[in-house]
Amino acid sequence: MTSTLRRRVFDGGADDTRSDSSTPTTPTLAPTVRDDSPAKPQEKVKIIHHRHPPTTRKRRNTFIFLLGSLFGLIATGFLAKSNDLIELPEIGELSMDSILDVLPAGLAKDMRDFVIGEREAATAYNSFAVGAKARSEGLSVHHPIIMIPGVISTGLESWGTANISRPYFRRRLWGSWSMMRALVLDKESWKKHLMLDKVTGLDPPDVKLRAAQGFDATDFFITGYWIWNKIIENLASLGYDPSNSFTAAYDWRLSYQNLEVRDQYFSRLKAHVEMAHQFSNKKVVLASHSMGSQVLFYFLHWVASEKGGKGGDDWVEKYVEAWINISGCMLGAVKDVTAILSGEMRDTAQLNAFAVSGLERFLSKDERAELFRAMPGISSMLPIGGDLVWGNMTWAPDDQPDQSHTFGSFLNFRTGLNRTTPDSNLTMDGALDYLLQTTDDWYRDQLERSYSRGVAHTTAEVEANELDPRKWVNPLETRLPLAPSLKIYCFYGVGKPTERAYYYRSPEFPGLTNLNITIDTGHTTGPGGAVDHGVIMGEGDGTVNLLSSGYMCARGWRMRRYNPAGARVVAVEMRHEPDRFNPRGGPNTADHVDILGRQTLNELILRVAAGRGDLIQEHIVSNIREYAGRVKIYEEDEEGTRGSGHALSYLLSRSTTESMDSSGKRKEPPAGGPSAPNVKKAKGGNAGKWRTPHHKAKLDALKGRVIETGDVGVWVTCMRGKERQAISEFVDICNEYGEKLYGIKPPADDPASGSEDGDIESSIRKEIDGMKSSDKPRDLTFEPVRVNVDCVFFMRTKQPVDPTELVGAICKDAKICTDRKQRRSRFVNRLTPVSSIGKATASGVEEVAKTVLAKHFQLAGDGKDEAPKQEESGAHSYAIRPHFRAHNTLKRDDVINKVASLIAPCHKVNLTTPDKVILIDIFQTFCGMSVVGSDWDAMKRFNVYELYESASKSTGDASAGPKE
Repeated sequence: MTSTLRRRVFDGGADDTRSDSSTPTTPTLAPTVRDDSPAKPQEKVKIIHHRHPPTTRKRRNTFIFLLGSLFGLIATGFLAKSNDLIELPEIGELSMDSILDVLPAGLAKDMRDFVIGEREAATAYNSFAVGAKARSEGLSVHHPIIMIPGVISTGLESWGTANISRPYFRRRLWGSWSMMRALVLDKESWKKHLMLDKVTGLDPPDVKLRAAQGFDATDFFITGYWIWNKIIENLASLGYDPSNSFTAAYDWRLSYQNLEVRDQYFSRLKAHVEMAHQFSNKKVVLASHSMGSQVLFYFLHWVASEKGGKGGDDWVEKYVEAWINISGCMLGAVKDVTAILSGEMRDTAQLNAFAVSGLERFLSKDERAELFRAMPGISSMLPIGGDLVWGNMTWAPDDQPDQSHTFGSFLNFRTGLNRTTPDSNLTMDGALDYLLQTTDDWYRDQLERSYSRGVAHTTAEVEANELDPRKWVNPLETRLPLAPSLKIYCFYGVGKPTERAYYYRSPEFPGLTNLNITIDTGHTTGPGGAVDHGVIMGEGDGTVNLLSSGYMCARGWRMRRYNPAGARVVAVEMRHEPDRFNPRGGPNTADHVDILGRQTLNELILRVAAGRGDLIQEHIVSNIREYAGRVKIYEEDEEGTRGSGHALSYLLSRSTTESMDSSGKRKEPPAGGPSAPNVKKAKGGNAGKWRTPHHKAKLDALKGRVIETGDVGVWVTCMRGKERQAISEFVDICNEYGEKLYGIKPPADDPASGSEDGDIESSIRKEIDGMKSSDKPRDLTFEPVRVNVDCVFFMRTKQPVDPTELVGAICKDAKICTDRKQRRSRFVNRLTPVSSIGKATASGVEEVAKTVLAKHFQLAGDGKDEAPKQEESGAHSYAIRPHFRAHNTLKRDDVINKVASLIAPCHKVNLTTPDKVILIDIFQTFCGMSVVGSDWDAMKRFNVYELYESASKSTGDASAGPKE
C-alpha cells in the first residue's frame, strides 16, 4: 500500500516512488534572463477518445485518502479481526448500516489495509534515534523553540452551547473520529460548523469552533497519522519538554487579521516568545511548516508595527534567534486556485469514474468549493507575484527546453468543447481575475480586504507597504525584519511532481452545478504525456511548487529591498527518495507533509535549536537558482530593470549607488553575497531602525519622488514600454504651457526635460548631487513621479498651476492640431487632472470630495437647496466618473454614492449631457479628484493621442499610428 491520508486537500498528491534522476544536481549560477521560452502552447490539441486502461490500486487509494480521513477508517475498525480492532469510544452510537449504505464497494477493505500499513510504518524507523545521535555528538538544549503548524494540521474543537453544537461540545470536528461521525451522519451540520460567516469572516451564529492547543493539537492528525510527532519526539530526546518547547496552534480557516481580532493569536504568540526568552535568557527559534510560514511572516510584521504588537523594529533582533522555514509556501500554491475555483485538484481529477461517483455523493465539487471559499485562511495561499513570477502565454521561468506547453499558460481550454468558458487561455493573473469575476461579492470582499498579491519594485514601495496589514503576508511587497543577526533556514523538498497548470472545460451538466468551469479530466496526451487528466505537472514537493518554496530563499531575500538588514539566509533542498514499501515514504521522503518525519530534516532542526545552526551549509540540488534568475523581478541596480518598465527607479537607484561608490562611503558586502553584509545602525531621527548604507541613501534620494496626500497634478497614461520617453516629452509640454499660461520659466537643468532619448541618468545624478548640498528637495513646478505601474505616471504640479486649466489648454490645442509635424507628443495618451489627493479610504474620499466639490457645487447641508454661489450661477447637473488603478478595497458604487451624498439636491445627476463631470482617480492607497467641464467627452476624455488622430483624420492625414 502506497496511499496515505496525506492525499487530502492541500497536503499531498499522488505518491511518486521514483526520485527525479533527470534533474541536474548542479544548478546554473547567474543565468541570463530570457524572455522567450522553448515551450510553445499548442493551438489545438487532438481529442483522444480511446478508453484508458484500468486504473491501479494506487489511484483508487488516492480517492480514499482524498476523503480526508472523513469516514473510511471507521469501517476498518468494524470490519477488522478482533485482534486488529481499535477502541473508538467517540463513535459508540454510530450505526455501521448507515455507513455501509453510502460507502463504495471495496472501500472498507482498502481502509483496513491502510491501517495495518500505517502501524507497520510507525515502527519502520526509530524516531528517537535522531535525537539520541545528536545528544551523543554533544548537542543539548540551547534555544527555546516554538512550532507553527501548516494548513489543516491543527485540530478544531467545538465550544458552542447552542442546540446545534451541544452534541459536539469539546469534540474535534476537524482532525478526529468525531469529524468522521459528523460528516457521515450529519453532513450539513458539519459544514455549518466548518464554514465561517461570509460577511465578517468570523464565527457564524450559534457556532463556536476553536483551535486545539498544546502538542496534542498538531502531533497527529488522526490516530496513526503523525504530523509533528516525530519532531517532538526527537526534541524530547535532546532534552526538550513543555517548559522550553511550545506549539502555537491556530485556526487555519481565519484570515490573518481575524486571527488577532477573534483569538488574539499574535498577541499570545508574542507573549510566548517573550516569556521563553525571559526564563531561558536565550533567543527563541521559530519553526514553521507550509502555511505556517506565511502566518509567521505576517507575525514578524505585526509584532513590530504600531498597528499591531507595537514591539518596534528591534523586537525581532532582541527575541528571535532563527526562523526554520519548512516547506513554506511563501509565494502560495498553484493548487489553491483550482480548489477555490472548482473544488478540484490533481487528487480528484485523476480518479476513475467509480471513485468520482462516490466522492461526489459524499462531498461534491460545489460543496468543496463552497467550503474553501468560506475559509479565508485558505485563500492566503493563492499564488503571489502574478505573471512576473509564474509566466505569461509564451514563457515561464521554470519551463523546460523539451516541453511543448509553457507553464505560463495556466488555465487552458480545448477548442470545440466549451460553451461558457473564457475566450482564451489564462495566465496566472488572468486566472485570479477570472476567479474574482465569477465568485460572489462576499468572497471578493473577504479576499480584497485581507491579502495582496502584487510586487514592490523599489525600496520606497516596500517601506510604504510596511504600513498596510494586507501586504504583510506578501514577501514580494514587504521586507524581512530589521534584524541583522536573524538567521533564516529554508528546508524544503524537491523532485516530486507537483501541479503547475490545468486544462478546463464547461461542466458536462451545467444545470446541475453552480460552477462555471471544471477540470477537463478527459484530456490526456497519451502515455507519459504532458497532460494527465487535465493536469500538467511541474517541480515541487507534491503540494507546493518549487518557485513558491524556493524563490525567496534562493533570490528574493538576497535583494537589498527585501532584506535591508542582511539577515543570513540558508537554503537546504532535500530530494524526494521514498521507500517503495513505506506508505509515508520512509526516512528519505521529501513529500510536503511526510518531510516532517525525514531524518535529515530532524537533524537540521536539532542543530539549529542546539545553537549549532552556523554549521549548516547551503545545499541546492534543483534548478531553482536558474529559475529564480529568470523571474522578472530585479534588484534596483540591475540592468534588467530597464526592460521591466521601471526605468526611472532604476536610474535613480543606480545613480545613488554610483555616487556612494565614488565617494568611498559604500562598502561592498563580504564574499558570500548579502548573507552577511556590512550593516550599521542609523543614529537619530530613525527610531533606532536598522538600515544598510545603501538602503538609507536610497530612501534619502527618493525624497519627493513619491505621491503624498495633499498633492496636486495630472495622471498621465502612455504607451507600454515608452514610459521614459513619455515622461520626458510631458515635462517639456508642461514647461511650455507653464510659461504660456502662468509665465513660469522652465529650469535650465530640469532633470526630466530634454529630448526623449536624452541622458536622464546624468540629469538624475545632478539632482541627487543638488539634494546633498541642501536639506530641501528641489522646488520644481512640474515633477514627474513614477509609480511602478506600467503605462502610467503622475506629474506633480505646484502653485500657481491649476491642473484642470493646464490639461484643458493642452487638449484644446491638440484637438485643432492638423499637422502631424506640429504634434507635441507621440507617447502620451490620456491626461486626468487632480485637484487634490487624499487617502483611499471612506473618510479620505469624503475629505477630498468636500475640498474639491466646494468650488463647483452647493454641498449638502450648506443651504436649503438654494442655488450655489460659486463660480457659476444655476444648479448645474453632474456625472461622476470613477477610475481605479491597483486598488481593490473601495467599491465603485460605494465611492459614487458617497460623493453624490455630499452634493446638494439642487444639483441633478445627468449621465448623458452633464454640465460638470467629477473625475475620481483611485490609485493604490490614494484618492484624487477634480471637476471638469461638459466638453470632457467631446475632448476624447482628455486623450491627447486620440485628439491628435481625430484632427489628422479631419484633414485626410490619417495614419496607422504613431511614428517612432
